[in-house]
Amino acid sequence: MTWSEVRFVTSDDVAIAVEEIGDPHLPVLVLVNGAASAKEWWDDELCELLADAGRRVVRYDLRDVGQSTTVPLGAATYTGEDLLRDLVAVIRDVSDAPVHLWGVSLGGGLVQTVAVRHPELVATTILQSTTAGGPGAEDADLPGPTPAILESFEHPPPEPDWDDPDAVVAAELAGLRAYAGTLGLDEVRAGQTIRRILDRDGPQRSGANHFMIEGGDPVDLADLRVPTLVIHGDADPLFPLEHGRHLAWLVPGAELLVVPGMGHEHPPAAAWDLVVPAVLAHTSTAS
Repeated sequence: MTWSEVRFVTSDDVAIAVEEIGDPHLPVLVLVNGAASAKEWWDDELCELLADAGRRVVRYDLRDVGQSTTVPLGAATYTGEDLLRDLVAVIRDVSDAPVHLWGVSLGGGLVQTVAVRHPELVATTILQSTTAGGPGAEDADLPGPTPAILESFEHPPPEPDWDDPDAVVAAELAGLRAYAGTLGLDEVRAGQTIRRILDRDGPQRSGANHFMIEGGDPVDLADLRVPTLVIHGDADPLFPLEHGRHLAWLVPGAELLVVPGMGHEHPPAAAWDLVVPAVLAHTSTAS
């Protein structure tokens, strides 16, 4: 299959880069990135598997990453509410019918909120490697990040020489290793993705703005009424598995898929044999 040319959806004064693959008449599956991650972290091969199985796959760059509008690191004036509006703008642009939404980490939080606020736009949701917010979440006694992740927060590694592509790739691979589970990081595949984004867009420094902005208003997940699949790795070092279990418990009727060995990451190739059939089955329920 052939990817569409990148086009831009306008959200407020921001240009959001969007790519699509698959028959335009098929049900639409919108993929929502984690923080500071360009759309290519939804691997081409994964997207093609989904498209070959009968989905129109859409991936896009959040503002401040990839080909979407960026501002300098530390200069962001937007909030999580703007990221939500961006996602709604993408959905309305790509389909007149409700779409399936698959979000990872930050993207999973965006998907939760859009599905509650705009149920008319959403057919199903897939919430991966994320956690709950809002009522029922604050008082939950959930484990925090692993000691290694906490150490990386408190003592971050030195920044690479941003003018040295090899140094940038090495630094980004080191960061990905820390979040990968026991399945391990496919360093060849990940390195190719990093270089592809780096060659096209330069270092993705502005993506760190996502960690600095004010979040959006939380929603009550009891109001999330579309079919929901929660996907969580049992080796997630940022949000241990209990977060996925709790999230699935809060969303009425949600199903939980535990992926052995998966960490806090976009779906790794080693997990596709388990994850892809589950996603296709789930999104067929409202197709």
